[in-house]
Amino acid sequence: MSAMETIDDALATADPVLCNLKITLAHSELSIGLHERLGPESGANFHTWAVWGSKKAGRTIRREDIPVLPVAATAAGGAVGAGAGAIAAVGSNRRGRPVLVAGAAAAGALATRMQVHRGLDTAAEQILGGNVTVLDDIGRATARFLDAFPAGDPPPREAVEEFVAALRPGAPSTDGQDLLRLAFTDYALAWREREERPRVQYMLLANLNAILHEHERLEPYIDAAVPSALRRVITSRLLDFRVGSEDLSVHADVPRVDGRRYAHGLTQIDNPELFLFLNGPAGWDRTRDTLTGSGAGDWTQLRDRMNYICDLFRSRQFDPGLFAAPYKDAQVAAIRAGRVPDGPL
Repeated sequence: MSAMETIDDALATADPVLCNLKITLAHSELSIGLHERLGPESGANFHTWAVWGSKKAGRTIRREDIPVLPVAATAAGGAVGAGAGAIAAVGSNRRGRPVLVAGAAAAGALATRMQVHRGLDTAAEQILGGNVTVLDDIGRATARFLDAFPAGDPPPREAVEEFVAALRPGAPSTDGQDLLRLAFTDYALAWREREERPRVQYMLLANLNAILHEHERLEPYIDAAVPSALRRVITSRLLDFRVGSEDLSVHADVPRVDGRRYAHGLTQIDNPELFLFLNGPAGWDRTRDTLTGSGAGDWTQLRDRMNYICDLFRSRQFDPGLFAAPYKDAQVAAIRAGRVPDGPL
């Protein structure tokens, strides 16, 4: 199948678990296709990262968060309930107060656990909605880019300008693709560039504009998926994920790679647009040129997410593990045959 046919097949899949698995494979194919166009020296592209984001989404869609989330919810609910109990106990005698507080704490914990269980279906539905939106939006744009520009010599500037002009004008919040226009312009510049540092900085800027577009589109899905009372608890206890063979947590600072803060070519930022994206007055990296402080406190906040992502992308642009296959060969065969495979996913 062509890249566009692969996308069509994934998005037409009714079963939510299988749909997510096909979306993950589609991102993998797009990642490889774009990598082949831009050259092995280009490193990771947007879809390389999207593979692992989609795998993380699959855990929620398959309800694999269930064993962990209620534990966090109980702690949060107990604290809320205890606070309410303390207020209710004002004016009671000392003998009665502990009973009221303990009872309210238990009630708060139970109510929150029940709310979380009811909300898991909503969370899975919203996460899948975001999963579908990203492939339908950015995935289709990349598929058209791959169709328009075969591997080999970089396309003429005029052809790239024509491709970019066909993307929808406007901000992501209004279904526009202005940030994707910037991203694909920079992918083409990276394709054309022969010097390492300018090339890799074009790649990082393209990746960051694409991920910013994605996360602005995902705002309503993330907001609806995560209960407001649990956002910091979920960020600190639940939002771990795997990138290649590496386990990470968005609550912790992005770790160094082999003692290095950033990938080669990205320690010093020379590209003025990339510098503004990271460090300008409205820059997205609040911990300039350091990984310290990159951990997120509340993943539902766009600035928290982007602050973490800026350092994650900048530090791992050339991590070979990013291009690891998302599933085993037998699992891929089952997914392509329309079946949810056995074994851990």
